[in-house]
Parts: sequence; C-alpha cells; structure tokens
Amino acid sequence: MQLPKISPRWQDLKVLLGFALVVVLLYLAVPRRNRFYYEFQEGKEWTYSTLRAPFDFPLYKPEADYEREKERLEQSVERVFLHDTVVVHSVLPLLLNELRDANAQAPFSAAPASLARIPFAASLAPKRPERNYRHELEELLGYVYRVGVVSEEDFSSITPTSGLAILRSQVLYPTEPQDVFTPSTAATFVRKQLQQRPQTARIGKSLSVHDLVKLLRPNLRYDSALNAKILAARLRQLSRTDGLVSSGEKIIGSGDVVTRESYLKLISLRRVMQTRSRSGLRLWVTEAGYFLLLAMAYALYYLHLRGAYPEVLRPGQGRKLLFLLLLSGIMILTGFLVLDFSPLGLYIIPLAIVPLLLRTFYNSQLAFTTSFLIIFIIGLFAPDSYRYAVVMSFGAATAVLLVKNTYRRDRLLQLVVLIFLAYLLSYGTIATLQEGSWRSISLANVGFLGLNALLTLATYQLMAPIEKLFGFLSNMTLMELCDSNQPLLRLLAEKAPGTFQHSMGVASLAEAATVELGGNSLLARTGALYHDIGKTNHPEYFTENQMHGMSPHDELGYLESARLIIAHVTEGAEIARKHQLPKQIIDFMLTHHGVSQAKFFYIKYKEEHPDEPDMRGAFTYPGPRPFTIEQAVMMMADACEAASRSLKTINPESLSSLIDRIIDGQMANGQFNDANITFRDISTIKRIFLEKLLNAHHSRIAYPEDPDR
Repeated sequence: MQLPKISPRWQDLKVLLGFALVVVLLYLAVPRRNRFYYEFQEGKEWTYSTLRAPFDFPLYKPEADYEREKERLEQSVERVFLHDTVVVHSVLPLLLNELRDANAQAPFSAAPASLARIPFAASLAPKRPERNYRHELEELLGYVYRVGVVSEEDFSSITPTSGLAILRSQVLYPTEPQDVFTPSTAATFVRKQLQQRPQTARIGKSLSVHDLVKLLRPNLRYDSALNAKILAARLRQLSRTDGLVSSGEKIIGSGDVVTRESYLKLISLRRVMQTRSRSGLRLWVTEAGYFLLLAMAYALYYLHLRGAYPEVLRPGQGRKLLFLLLLSGIMILTGFLVLDFSPLGLYIIPLAIVPLLLRTFYNSQLAFTTSFLIIFIIGLFAPDSYRYAVVMSFGAATAVLLVKNTYRRDRLLQLVVLIFLAYLLSYGTIATLQEGSWRSISLANVGFLGLNALLTLATYQLMAPIEKLFGFLSNMTLMELCDSNQPLLRLLAEKAPGTFQHSMGVASLAEAATVELGGNSLLARTGALYHDIGKTNHPEYFTENQMHGMSPHDELGYLESARLIIAHVTEGAEIARKHQLPKQIIDFMLTHHGVSQAKFFYIKYKEEHPDEPDMRGAFTYPGPRPFTIEQAVMMMADACEAASRSLKTINPESLSSLIDRIIDGQMANGQFNDANITFRDISTIKRIFLEKLLNAHHSRIAYPEDPDR
C-alpha cells in the first residue's frame, strides 16, 4: 500500500509552522529589560537627531566620583565607643590595695638609716588611716572614668579626619581624641594628682606609672556592629544624584560633540530607561516590536533557504531543517538567558560552533547566513550591540573561511588560536576606536573571548550525535569508513578480492573527477569503496571473482542469472543497514546502476525467446537513478573501470572510445536526469577518466633473463 504523497502546499505550511514556532518560543524568552538604543562615546560626534529628555530624570554622579565621596565618608565618620560605668568600681579596690602597700612602706623610706635597725621602730611610726586618702582617690578615679579611658590599640586607630564619639545613656557625644584618656595618660594624670595633694603626696611618689597602667583598665569599648550600622546609615544618606534633568530639556543636538556634561546626562538617561518599568500602550508597542523583529529576521532566513537551498525545505528533509532551526534557536536562547542573568558573560557563548557545524554538514554560504542571523538577533539586545556584532562576526567569518579539513587533528588547535586572534584583534580595535585609548580594553572580556575560542573544540564532540540524530555525514566519519580495516571492507577483500580491486579502482576514478568538479571527493571515494558490498553474498557469480574461466551462470537460466546479478544492489543495502552505515553511503549502492539493465543476460534471453512478451523489467535494476553529482560520477567510474579490463588493446584511442560510448549511453538512457550535472562536467569527467585509466593500464618494460642463472 502506497502512502499518499504530501502536497507541496501542505509541505510549505509545515515548514512555515516550524519557523513560526521558533519565533514564538524566542519571543517568550526575550530579555524584558529596557534598552537604550544609542551608541555614544565622550569626545565623539553625536550621529543621531537632537535628543531631548522624554521625562524628568535624575542626573547621576559618575561612578568614580561617587566612590571617592563614599571613601571620604568612610574615612571621616567618627568611631563610636560605648561608655562602661562598671569598670571604675572594680579598679578602685585594686588601687586601694596598691596604695595601702605604698603607705605602709612610706615612713621607713623617709626615716634616718639608724632607725631602721631599731626593732620596734615600725611600731613608733605614725599611722595614716586609709580614710585619709580614700575620698580623694574615689574623686580622682571618678573624674578619670567619667572622661573615659580607651585602649592604646583603639586610640591608635582614630584618624585626624574621623574623630570619635562616646555613647552615654543612649546619647552620642562627639569628643576630640585629646579629651579622653588612654591607660598611660590616665596613669600619668593620677600619679601627678596624688603627688600634688598633701594627703597623698608621699604615696603618689612611691607609685610608678607602670604599676598604674596595669591597674587602670579601659572603660570606652569599641563596638564594631554599632559602628557598621552607623556607617551604613551615613552611606544611605549619600546621594548618587547631582541634580535633575527636566522633561523636554535638550540633552544634545545632532552633530554636536559629546561633552562631559552631555555625556553624564546621556548615561543617566540610559540608566533610567534600562530600569524603568513599562505599562499600558508603551508595553504593547515594545512587545509588538520584539515579536516583529524576530519574525522579520526568520522570514528573511526562510526566503534565503527557499531561494538558495530549496532542498532543505523539500519533503523528507524535515530532520535537516529541524537541525537548522534548533541550532539557531538554542544559540539565541542561550544568549537571551545570559543577558537576563549575567550580561557580562555574553562573550563566552561560542557562536563559532555554528559556522563550524554548518560548514561541515552544508557549505560556507549557509554557515555565513545562519551565523549572522544569530549574531543579529542577540546583538539587538546586547548592551553594546555594535561591538558585540563586529567581534562575533569576525570570529564566525574566520571559522567559515579557514575550516577545511575537519578530520585533521592538527587543525583543531590551529583553528582555536586563529578564532581567538580574530576575536582579540577585532575587540581591541573596536574598543580603542570607541573609547580613544587601548586602556579601555577589558581584560575580563579578553578572558571571556579566550574561553569562547576554547569552547569551539566542543564542535568535534557534537558531530557524532548530530550525525546520528539528523542524518548528516561528516568528513571525519568518511575518513573512518575509508579505512581498509573496516569490517565490511575486510570482508569484501577476503570473500571477493576481484570486486575489492575493482572498487579501489572505481574509488580512485571517482575521487579524482569529483575533486575537479568541486564536489565532495571524500564522499565519492567512500561510496565507491562500498558500492559493491552486496557481491559478498555470492562472489562467484561475478566475473572479476571467477577463476580459470569457469562460470556458475553456465548452469543457470538467463532470468535466474539476471536476478542474482541485480540482487547485489538490494542485498548490499541490507548489509549496509545491518552494519549501520550512513544513508548517504547506502544511496551509492542503490544508485550505482540506476535503472539500467543487465544487458548481457537480457540480450541473450531475447535471442532465445524472440516471440515472448517484453521481459525488460525482469532484467532492470530497481534504482533509483543517481541524484547527486558524486553518485553520477561514481556510476560512470564503475562502468568505465569494469569495461576497461575487457579491452585487449589499451591505448588512448581505445580507452577514449570506450569511455565515450559508455557515458554517452548512460546519458541517452536518462540515467543522469535527476543529478545536477552539466555537459561541461561530463566532458571534464571523461578527460579525468582517460588520464587515470591510461596511468593504471600503462605498459611495463620486459625484464631480460638473468644470464648467471
């Protein structure tokens, strides 16, 4: 039962639905942040029309100025200390004990030396009760600790610009640094006061500053958490703006130079517009603009494919069209996600993967157009669209123009280096031109571009799954298939050595001719090596494998012989599918005889059965006819190589006549009607075949017999 054919109109509708689905999905993922659609640099000319403020907006300070003000504020904010009223009560007993000891020793230090030898001299010394100086000491310590004692370490952290403040009973008192004590200055003050008072003069002299420093503990404590809160509150009060631009106010005129003043207004307007929320009509207009831009971009891409690559849109090519839509959609979606979460990482996305894959599976032209579609759409939403588009375009162009042999490993690192150099030179040049100095080159962006270039190596890991999923065939796979150690080629060499040698000759002819025509020579060679793999089932039925002139066809009828010969086409395809060969190689097996006949058996059958109905169909190969240049070339090479072995006399004339007769006969039978091949191509193929076959069949000199034997 045959399936109904898909109408062209329905096929077009399916393709358009695919494009529409991609547009809708990308529209839903569009970064919704506002954009400022002007590119400008300070000191350069304003190339747009006169710009006026569309609404009132604040004039923001330059970031550098704001940071300087912030730094000055951080340095000038006073350091706050908490006043502790408990410390003095713990210091007083310690100091009393120290003074009691000093008081006990004071009379003996002042008495004559002779009294020290009298045993009861100490008992005769006058007693000075503690109450005589306790009151003075309490008063003295109370004053010191009311003023406050701060540790030496905290005091050294107070700068002349910051100062300090003391928090007493939830009230903040600004204080000069010289108006508080440190343990050393407090000890000096206490000792001096003790010496100046009559009741404690002798005791004050006996106390050292060192001893007092150990006793006088700080009561002003630095609270880092409180200071952090105070600093944060002061920073919140620091304004980021320096005025207001009124609605309708002229910002810059057409052709004016962007001065410092207008530059600050422009960056302030850009900042406000990028953070301003949309609503009402403005929201609807913006959303419609997003959708129309995406729809127009993909509409142009569709028209390009329809005009330049209609085969991609034909029935049966759905997987290949799906690959193009998925590749472009995934790359654009990745760009949108990066823009939403981290716009600075936009340069990391390895867009060069796109031209590398498409150059491998299609050609340079499609690689260019698809790459520029992706760069254009992402660039519409990029922060610096001009710079981004230029840099990515240079990288994509480098990948397209320089990638040739994707199966050579030594080309991989070379390609990475060249893509990075293209990125670096274009980015450095654009950044210098825009900002007027090479110092504007961001090392972070350079690093991102280097990572971008390295990520292009993932192309070669992606090729294998892409080939399996979408039915492509890369040069790397073809190189692997050409290896004579492949199981099927080893089987062919062992079971059908004559066919194997024939296939090698056909591969040489097909490759040489395809190179001259600009086709895929590696594909032609691989297809030629495998085209007769079906002969391994019954190698003895094919002339090139028969020995001693004996043929099993002598025992068979012409119909059976023709069936066995023709069967090698379909049997070869079955073997290839069993071994999971690519469809493109299987197509060579199915098309290498086209819809021609097994003429020898057909003619013999007609001679024996002249009156029977036409049995041409039983002797005709199932086809289809070749539909690519490579398949057509291989069909010609197969017939010419096999026929050349039957020539008794090989010279340019005989070979040229043979080649003309075979290829002209194939043309007359319409075997090349489905292939995009010209008469000029066929003339070139004939010339190449003649040169190659003459070289293959050249005569050798006869070696004389050795007279010494």
